[in-house]
Amino acid sequence: MFKSVWIQGLVALMILLGSGIVFSQAQLPITPTATVKTVFIGLPKTGTAFSGTEDAKLLKLSHERAKKLDCVIIKKGDKYFWTSRDDHEVEKIVGGAFITFRRLDRPDYVRIVNPDLKRSAALLDEAAEKFDYVEHITINLTSLTYYGSAIKYQPD
Repeated sequence: MFKSVWIQGLVALMILLGSGIVFSQAQLPITPTATVKTVFIGLPKTGTAFSGTEDAKLLKLSHERAKKLDCVIIKKGDKYFWTSRDDHEVEKIVGGAFITFRRLDRPDYVRIVNPDLKRSAALLDEAAEKFDYVEHITINLTSLTYYGSAIKYQPD
């Protein structure tokens, strides 16, 4: 009799634990997969490198080299990421004729000329007439700046 009561208790405990585990799993939040959207793709045409120890260097980019340095910004859910630069999160800042995506942890950024306001921007800035975006990257105390053309810009 002792064995059957002990076994019945063990079975009851297993059922309770089993139902508790099932209950806990049923309560886990279900996170829908975030929608991913490519917001911007740019291809650099030229660039500069400056370290402060010598004159700025003009970087002439072949088409093959430019493709390796493309600039890509995506949106996952409600956050933006600079996927062409190690997928760093960036914040979107809209001001005047420009849309800026600034890294949260460093002063690096991508600034895009709003296509709807390009003509106005070009009146104030010769570079805005010639290029669609600028990408500024710092590596230690060296600054790299690329100027290029938009391949795709899809505002949200």
